[in-house]
Amino acid sequence: MRGGYTQLHSQFDALLAVNVGPAMRELATIEIGAKDVPVIEGTWHIRRNYGGAVVYKYSHDDSKRVGLNPREAVTVALCDGSRCLADVQRLLGRVLEISPEACCEVWNRLREKNRNDGPFLVPLASAATQVTLPNTVRLLAELAAYQPQPQQISRLQAPLSLVLLPSYQCRTDCVYCYAQRPSLPLAEYLSPERWVEVLTEAGEFGLDLLTFSGGDPLTYGGIDKLLEVARRYRMKYILPTKMRISRSRAHRLAELVGDGSAIQVSVDSFDPEIAAALTRTPGYEKSARESIQNLVAAGVTVRTNTVVTPLNLASVDSLVRELHALGVFRAHLINYYRTYYRHEDQWYLTRTQMDELNDTARRLQSELAWPELKCNAGSRDFSVPGLNGPEEWKGRANCSGGSSSCVILPNGDIVLCEQVPHSPPFVIGNVREHSLIEVWNSERLFEFVVPSREKFGSTPCATCEEFDSCHRIYGRCFRDAYFHYGTLFAPSPNCPKAPPGLRMS
Repeated sequence: MRGGYTQLHSQFDALLAVNVGPAMRELATIEIGAKDVPVIEGTWHIRRNYGGAVVYKYSHDDSKRVGLNPREAVTVALCDGSRCLADVQRLLGRVLEISPEACCEVWNRLREKNRNDGPFLVPLASAATQVTLPNTVRLLAELAAYQPQPQQISRLQAPLSLVLLPSYQCRTDCVYCYAQRPSLPLAEYLSPERWVEVLTEAGEFGLDLLTFSGGDPLTYGGIDKLLEVARRYRMKYILPTKMRISRSRAHRLAELVGDGSAIQVSVDSFDPEIAAALTRTPGYEKSARESIQNLVAAGVTVRTNTVVTPLNLASVDSLVRELHALGVFRAHLINYYRTYYRHEDQWYLTRTQMDELNDTARRLQSELAWPELKCNAGSRDFSVPGLNGPEEWKGRANCSGGSSSCVILPNGDIVLCEQVPHSPPFVIGNVREHSLIEVWNSERLFEFVVPSREKFGSTPCATCEEFDSCHRIYGRCFRDAYFHYGTLFAPSPNCPKAPPGLRMS
């Protein structure tokens, strides 16, 4: 097989062309015939993972990922836009030295994954020119050199995404802020040079999704250096801010913000009194409006985020209309959510108010023809026993902390969720002392993600028959366990076996 890989590698040397573009059939058409030319759909990327690969959504708003075994990985790598499915299968047989029947079996399994979890493979439109995957050569070479190792848990060989907190500082003091924002001496901040090294390392092993957080990332003096590295490696990122952005600063950011990335301006109302009350910053609404105007004029993609409380619910309609008129690409509305470091019940929406917010968003989305107006107001209340049943538990989302993502704090510490305390035992390494990939594959991280059953004492987890799958496959929400019960070693509050917790929203 190794010889076949080497031969195939040489055939791909000239195939480093352009990314898969949008010139494809409708995504609903996922059945690919023998004469169709299969390619990876443009919003999906592929990367090596242990002996195979992972295909994943190149998006901050959709965290889908699909694991591929070695044979499936080679098949997808061959779907580079230069050959029809029949040719892919014939070449697959020669490369892997398997029979035509075995090739069909590989494709049938891949087709099921494509149908159920994708579609990540689609037929190339007949009008499109030849399109190839830019990392095909590298992926196949890595697969050829792979030495099998046991895969023990449902986690990736390297993270798909990073959350970066370059600074704890912020110019506002919002009533709903979930950030810890501890006091950190300037001497303890990670240097811009080390940040660049860490991001370069991430770019070299293929990481291409970033989220900046904090504090406000634009308060960090070395932020432009980080954005330069992100652009160099074609990383897609979201950078939230409440800083006032001048015209000159907006034009500089336009040079740094690559395709698919965006600056997110937080704005809860353009009413001066309401905005000042929620941000505890007089004049914030004027600053936010000017920032949006300057960014849009400079050609930067702008998103907004709005936290809705009883105080600003009535002003949502006028806010959304103005955001749309200002040229905001995406506006996200979310109801107030309990945070660990600061909370007041007065900011909760009632269920009736949540319904009103969702209805307003749907109406404005239709009226303004604005599909990028998003709203997901809903209630999460774990204080009522039995409210969260087995069906909700079965459909729970997988935790990405330690399986596909991690967080780097301003001093270089690494935690697996930005909303946990930024101190032991949540800190599982530091990039001052080790490389990112060393921390990611450390025994300390593994023991945090998959703790021993004995640590759970007399909690329901200690005797639960789903203990292994909950940790190794789904990823237990250690953040919620700690917030609700004061310990890491407790069930997620949405587990049907968990004791009563807190109302979250």
